[in-house]
Amino acid sequence: MGRRPLERATVELPDNPGEPALLREPSGESIELGSDAFAAWLMDLRPFALPCSFGQALVIPERRSRSSGRYWVARAYLAGRRESAYVGQHPDETSLRAARAHLEQAMSGSPAEPAARTASPALLSFLLAAAERISGAESDPARRAVAEELAGLARRLNEPVAK
Repeated sequence: MGRRPLERATVELPDNPGEPALLREPSGESIELGSDAFAAWLMDLRPFALPCSFGQALVIPERRSRSSGRYWVARAYLAGRRESAYVGQHPDETSLRAARAHLEQAMSGSPAEPAARTASPALLSFLLAAAERISGAESDPARRAVAEELAGLARRLNEPVAK
């Protein structure tokens, strides 16, 4: 027997600035975001759905052992990938829009621009010094091969990444 999917409340973020953002319960009841009723609803710590261009994200409460209080995170899964966006301690229209924008960009399939690869000068110095020390100790071919590999690694780490 198949599992019946849970019915969740869903946030509706309007396209028009004058319209209120709403939380729609499965029963049909609507609660305006930012209202006292919404704050009371959040106290129950129930997850809710956030519609996105790729489907929907789940906004869930979390608590870290070192943090003070609870906070909300929007989490999405797509094609085996998981992405999260911080919503804050008190979800509102602005934080939910920001979380949705982050998730839509992350899940769009266009990979983020890779960061430039730069090796620390200390690591490069260490590799070069190790290569010199190994190659100068003896004329053993295995030691020379290791020294050449270390020197080659140092050169590759110092090269800029091709874009």
